[in-house]
Amino acid sequence: MTGTFPARMRFANDFSIGRPFLLNRWTTDSAKLIPLSEAAPHSAALWIDLCRPGPIEEQEMQALLPKIPDQGEMRDLELSHRYYRLGEALYMTLVLPGTDHAGQSGQLSRPVSFILTPERLITLRHHDPAAILNLPLRTDLRLLPDRPDLLFLTFCEEIIGQMADLLEQTGDDLAMAAQQIYAQDSRTIPAHLHEALRRIGRKNETLAQVRAALMTLTRALRFFMSDLEDQGVVPPETGRSHEALLRDIDALDLHTDSLDARLGVLTEMTIGLIGLGDNKVAKAQSMVAALFLPPTLIASIYGMNFEHLPGLSHPHGFWLSIGAMFLASIGTWIFFRWRGWF
Repeated sequence: MTGTFPARMRFANDFSIGRPFLLNRWTTDSAKLIPLSEAAPHSAALWIDLCRPGPIEEQEMQALLPKIPDQGEMRDLELSHRYYRLGEALYMTLVLPGTDHAGQSGQLSRPVSFILTPERLITLRHHDPAAILNLPLRTDLRLLPDRPDLLFLTFCEEIIGQMADLLEQTGDDLAMAAQQIYAQDSRTIPAHLHEALRRIGRKNETLAQVRAALMTLTRALRFFMSDLEDQGVVPPETGRSHEALLRDIDALDLHTDSLDARLGVLTEMTIGLIGLGDNKVAKAQSMVAALFLPPTLIASIYGMNFEHLPGLSHPHGFWLSIGAMFLASIGTWIFFRWRGWF
């Protein structure tokens, strides 16, 4: 994680989570984000990124913001706690997939607050979304030092791009899973089907994370535009970007619905194949048990504790009973084959 950000970083011990927190400050030359030097004041930054802030960082931000939302407020589902204006600061909280640390295999969704002021954009997070990590690496940005609103829209564009990548990867994984599930060979064994079902379940979680990100992003964009309209200042480029982003989100929503339907079919198909496999095993066990029923009946009869039984004193009685058991099993098997049960 430290190699991703070339900006200044301040580390301290945060014993509540056992990981360092970071404070990163950026300005722009219109094409890319440039890290500020340590000597530069916070007021010179276009973007300040607060990652797991501690008391020191919160105290430093008090001069720039009315307040710093805590994690409880960021997780609150009430719209009034996620999208509101406080003084000149616009608070918008999105739920974005990311990781807790570098090298983590799975992703988790957590809230990220975007705090927009007339001078700068401040992001507050407690995990590492890919959009925030990747934006400083881009060199094709169109930013202005005095337009943090354009930076916010650029973040929205980056988030949409990340969600599109997740959906593309999910579609490829589902296509591969479908080929393995529908394959008519020895690979469709129960262990393989169980693993495929777990893989599909993980993709379902990915789709849920994408839906949450797109939903909260849509609400943030509409709240952002509504606030601009209330102020009576809507720059033309902002309006165009806003409409384009909403169209992209609508397209991704449709694609997510398509993948969700496909995932449902694969889930039902996998569960059905697992059930058919279990039925085949139960059927085979039933057939084997049925084949041994006639011999068991004969053995039970001649195992009765009676003094006089037909054929009990016959010199070849043992072999006759064994032959009768064998013929009974063969006859049962032939009957099952004739009825198409086996």
